[in-house]
Amino acid sequence: SAVDYCSEDNKGYCNDEICTLGDASSAGDGFDPKSLASDPFAFPVGVWSTPEASYYGLSTQQCQDMGIDAGEGVALYAECLRGLVFSPNGLLKIVFDKSNGRIMGVHICGDDACE
Repeated sequence: SAVDYCSEDNKGYCNDEICTLGDASSAGDGFDPKSLASDPFAFPVGVWSTPEASYYGLSTQQCQDMGIDAGEGVALYAECLRGLVFSPNGLLKIVFDKSNGRIMGVHICGDDACE
């Protein structure tokens, strides 16, 4: 979780539910903060709303717009062990390239989606 990651050992701090690294240099010499602006798919996005929503990568529509023959698989929280134990309200969607099975995006909506 973000709280575990934002420990003193990681030189980070937490502000509400957003974890921000206090020392970006710990990412290595090759770290370029401008790269995140040039590639918005390079990092996950989470929205702490009701219900929570998060995603990483491309949507099915974005893949199709790029000429990728994309498929998607959907699993309800109620169909997964974690959902049965914690909360059955939500879903997980995986977008993949049909030609090679490469995962192009992951989308989660429901309780603890941003975790």
